[in-house]
Amino acid sequence: DVVRDITYSLYPHARAGAAWNNDWITVAADVDITEQESLDPDLNLDTRFLNLGAEFIFWDTLALRAGYRDNLGSAELDTMSVGLGLDFGVTIDLAVLVSEDSDEAGFAAQIGGRF
Repeated sequence: DVVRDITYSLYPHARAGAAWNNDWITVAADVDITEQESLDPDLNLDTRFLNLGAEFIFWDTLALRAGYRDNLGSAELDTMSVGLGLDFGVTIDLAVLVSEDSDEAGFAAQIGGRF
């Protein structure tokens, strides 16, 4: 076994964003002001993300969401997402993520409640 002595340095991270909403839609955007270095120097995947998203609300119980994340710091890690939220006292959120550059996909599910 090879043991590697690895030291990580953490630095402040600045991000700016804005959002607009009304009764049925929320649109948001944010961008990283500072670039983040990759935790694995062998991968060289520095990140500086631009995020765009929208949420559409129907009948106060159904939310449809879409998002896009572009890595301005590298050609890798651009991601698209779509999601669905249901709220009937019990909240159910589902989302699918697809990375167009690295053929990766993900799924998220969350169940919660309000009281």
